[in-house]
Amino acid sequence: KCANPQALRDLYGEIEEKHESHGNNLMFSARLPDVGRSTDQVREDFEKALKAHPACSGLEFQVCVASVSYKGSTVTREGGGGADRCVFIDILPIRAGKGAALHFIRETLFPTTLDRTVVAGDSGNDVSMFLFGSGFRGVMVGNAKAELLAVQNPSLHVVAQARFAAGVTEGLQALGFAA
Repeated sequence: KCANPQALRDLYGEIEEKHESHGNNLMFSARLPDVGRSTDQVREDFEKALKAHPACSGLEFQVCVASVSYKGSTVTREGGGGADRCVFIDILPIRAGKGAALHFIRETLFPTTLDRTVVAGDSGNDVSMFLFGSGFRGVMVGNAKAELLAVQNPSLHVVAQARFAAGVTEGLQALGFAA
């Protein structure tokens, strides 16, 4: 794990590492408190900290950031009244991620053509699926975050009005996968 932890703590306070990255030297996953920074600013902060650390010299990473609003354990619409906000961040090797994993599955484990492959997502950690290679067809659900919507390709991707699973169903219908 390489980064300048003090510089990041100065900006974000206590950084809560998620359990899936404990003991995993290939990735880092954390929940950050809301300090009023945009997802782009958070990504830049972490990229700068990675580049400044000697242990990271020559390594290439992707930094995925997603902002979440919630009440209790329920995710809410961004900016919902009385909702708390936090930021999730994943740092992975440049050749890792959901897009590369999907490509491997589609090419190796369950060979299928691009026209029979659809992805769905709602936040920044889904971007690599929508951009990998020449791009997979996909559904961005109604509650999708700005960092995902920013990579929308209208010729490949549907932005649903419905949220969560209902948005996936709506998108599959629009793409001709469901009646």
